[in-house]
Amino acid sequence: MQQIVYADVLFVINMFITYGMLRLVGIICRSEKRHLLTVLSSFLSGLYSLIIITPGVSDFAIILSRIPVCILLVFISFRIFNVLHFVRLFSCFFMVNFLFAGIMFALWYLFSPKGMYYNNGIVYFNINIDMLAVLICVCYVFTLLLNKFISFRTPVNTLYEIEIFYENKSV
Repeated sequence: MQQIVYADVLFVINMFITYGMLRLVGIICRSEKRHLLTVLSSFLSGLYSLIIITPGVSDFAIILSRIPVCILLVFISFRIFNVLHFVRLFSCFFMVNFLFAGIMFALWYLFSPKGMYYNNGIVYFNINIDMLAVLICVCYVFTLLLNKFISFRTPVNTLYEIEIFYENKSV
């Protein structure tokens, strides 16, 4: 049985998923918020997700293109200070992607929810626009609560004075 994939739904779902993952990376890495550029990056990710329905594109080509696309998404979304900072952001983005992909694969493998398709690391949900709007609102509220919880537990602008002693000298 051939499955019908609607390009607009595929685009929107992957755009919102990527936005959520990029925001989570920003929270984890305590990186500066660049909302408009994160939206642009998510938009590009949504466009990229359409590659799975493009005729004649091999799975190998998709796999090869994934790293450069992720590099571009991170580069657009975050202010990069140096190479180490970029590697940290990129690694975190990859870990968040792996976590999400693992959760989606487990959900698909264990429960096979009707209307959920998982192809080559790209998730597709065949849901109506009302349900999508509700889920987006729920995810947004969850992200805000998670951000408040993380911010509450770990103060960002805290300064500590440290004195180091070495061979009767202190700094």
